[in-house]
Amino acid sequence: MATENGMPEQFSKKEVSSAPFFIVASWLTVAGIAVAKLALPDASASQVSWQLLGLSVVLLLASAVLYVYPYVLDLRIQFAYTVVDSLRYIEEIKGRIENDLRSYSRLLEALRSIQEGLFQKEQTLQADVARAVQEVTFALKSKEEQLQETRRGAERLNRDIELWVETAEDYMDYLQRVHEVCDDVSRPLVQRVFRDFMRYVERNGVSAINPEPNSPFVPELQECVGDEPATDGVMAGHVLRCEQLGYSLNGEVLRKAKVVIASHTEENTASGGDQ
Repeated sequence: MATENGMPEQFSKKEVSSAPFFIVASWLTVAGIAVAKLALPDASASQVSWQLLGLSVVLLLASAVLYVYPYVLDLRIQFAYTVVDSLRYIEEIKGRIENDLRSYSRLLEALRSIQEGLFQKEQTLQADVARAVQEVTFALKSKEEQLQETRRGAERLNRDIELWVETAEDYMDYLQRVHEVCDDVSRPLVQRVFRDFMRYVERNGVSAINPEPNSPFVPELQECVGDEPATDGVMAGHVLRCEQLGYSLNGEVLRKAKVVIASHTEENTASGGDQ
């Protein structure tokens, strides 16, 4: 069991309690010397006195040593406890440092793992971006090739349509001329063929521009190829007759109708002047 100063209890009692005993023994020795001086002869008293004096000195030295020894021992014990505490504190600090080093090592490993993960993700992202760019480039190239092919197909189709329209126009012009020169017997047949062909081309978006007599002149659809005096029922400036049919494809004019416009007659001029 330790005392308040950290020293075991047996060291602070036994040695300290024995010191007064030696002091008392030394004083008793001095008293014995005095008694010997008084009771014994001079020679014997002197010899006994020196012996008792030496014993007294020894006892005094022993009592001094025993008196000082507990304090010295206390200091040594305190120093030993201080050293032990210091060593324990050093070990504790060493343990903390080792724990911190292990924590730092784990942190460095975690950071290294995160860095490797980020590097792998970066590589994967770069690969994905490169693959996406390549796919987009290939898709754009394919779309461009398809667009060019579509344009070429549209150009071919436009050429075919233009050729077909020109052929249809020529054929309808031919039927119109035949209708004009044929006799009364064959005229119904020609008219029937013309009507059937017109129904066929109308199903494909082609419409004939055939202005009726006395219809207003429309420059966007008609082309004036001449003028003649107006006849009965035809107003001046209106269509007198259609010389050649015009055609449109899906509302777009392919060829304007060629018409003759009714001009002002002398009677119309005179009536206009009387008014």
